[in-house]
Amino acid sequence: MEVHIGLMIKKHLRESGMSKTELARRINTTSQNVYGIFKRKSIDTGLLQKLSDALGVDFFQYYTQGSLASEPPNTYLKQNEAALLKQQVKFCEEKIALMERENEYLREINDLLKEKISGGTKKPKS
Repeated sequence: MEVHIGLMIKKHLRESGMSKTELARRINTTSQNVYGIFKRKSIDTGLLQKLSDALGVDFFQYYTQGSLASEPPNTYLKQNEAALLKQQVKFCEEKIALMERENEYLREINDLLKEKISGGTKKPKS
């Protein structure tokens, strides 16, 4: 039985809950090209690697385990999911830290504006 890689990609995209638009963004292409990928029986290895990274699925397993391979090993998926979650958490933590700094700067600006409006009678914070 021959692997139809486009159908496997489509299946994993559906299972992931990710939109075609988001997948297109992650692999730096258009949504229209994603539809074309679903129709392919074969695919360039560079693109297959991008798709593997974007979806957290080792699509190469379908070829390295023989043409009858139906699913990549669960351990790869779990490791990839954990790595992706760690990246997302780190990104969120960095974003929160930036927002906290921005909020502090905005508080300082507001305090300065209030002081200016009140005629400079407010004492600066120590």
